[in-house]
Amino acid sequence: MATDIPSAGTVILARSGLPPRVTGLAIAAVFVLDWMTPLGFAIDFLYLPILWAAMPWASSRQTFGIAAVISALTLAGLFLSPGSDLRFGLVNRAMTLLAVWFLVYSGRAYRKAVDALHERERELTDLIENAPVGIHWIAQDGKILWANRQELDLLGYDRQEYIGRNVVDFHVDRKTAEDMLHRLGTTRLPGNFAARLRHKDGSLRHVLISSNVHQKDGRFIYSRSFTQDITDRMRAEFENREREQLAKVKRG
Repeated sequence: MATDIPSAGTVILARSGLPPRVTGLAIAAVFVLDWMTPLGFAIDFLYLPILWAAMPWASSRQTFGIAAVISALTLAGLFLSPGSDLRFGLVNRAMTLLAVWFLVYSGRAYRKAVDALHERERELTDLIENAPVGIHWIAQDGKILWANRQELDLLGYDRQEYIGRNVVDFHVDRKTAEDMLHRLGTTRLPGNFAARLRHKDGSLRHVLISSNVHQKDGRFIYSRSFTQDITDRMRAEFENREREQLAKVKRG
């Protein structure tokens, strides 16, 4: 199981593709092959995969420039390598030009959608990572799969020290924590769960934990827990009770 927030970039076109220099060499190679093959074969269609492979790194202006060069070379190839049937060659070249510019249009629309998806992904990642409440994901056996910055700061641990360990290790009341894990494993949500966690420096943190379960096809994948630090509130309530008891003693 991954320990980072899933990235939309893992399922969409990566920004790599055919390097610029290789793109130029490939286009030149296709042109030479087209020129040296006077058999009416549709060699010019080989430009299409090159254009598609170049689009991940190319800007809109660069994409249009590559398409324009390919279009010019496609037309030049018609005169340098016309073949025995000029009409057949014209049809081939026209189909290539249509395919090139359709690829440019559809590819740029796709890239625009990809860029928008990347931006939404970055915003969502930033929102979760810097949320004012601790968030962590737990496997069914209690192993911590991922935690945001607030969760780590709450207990004073680095990411490497926290992720991968069992969440029970950080609870003062182990039996209570194990019961919470059991209830999550049966998808019986514990609601707001009061707990005491141990900070890295040995101090205690009073927290409220609320959880829900991510399932797939009815199977437990991981639980998502939200940790709210109520240490200051508990300390203030304790101090108020002490003052009230002291006031009662003085009045008595």
